[in-house]
Amino acid sequence: MKDLLDKKLVWVILILSFLIFFTLMFSNKIINLAIQNHYDNIADAMIKKLQKEYSPSPYGPGIDPDKVDIDAMLMPKTDEWEAVWGEYRAK
Repeated sequence: MKDLLDKKLVWVILILSFLIFFTLMFSNKIINLAIQNHYDNIADAMIKKLQKEYSPSPYGPGIDPDKVDIDAMLMPKTDEWEAVWGEYRAK
């Protein structure tokens, strides 16, 4: 019985030493592969995002800032504004 127990202990020590050796030798390569795979996924997602058709709004077509008519958005002249304000106050 003692020989069997000694053999089990030897096997446990051998397996643990092999695992430690394997971890020390190949952990750097395994980590580098995982990081490289992660960066490749990030780069692929970024390429897909850059290749998408341009839309100024993330939720729909929205307003294209290159085609906005600035003159239509300017404030009315003071005379027009005062007349409109006077009519509003009279109500």
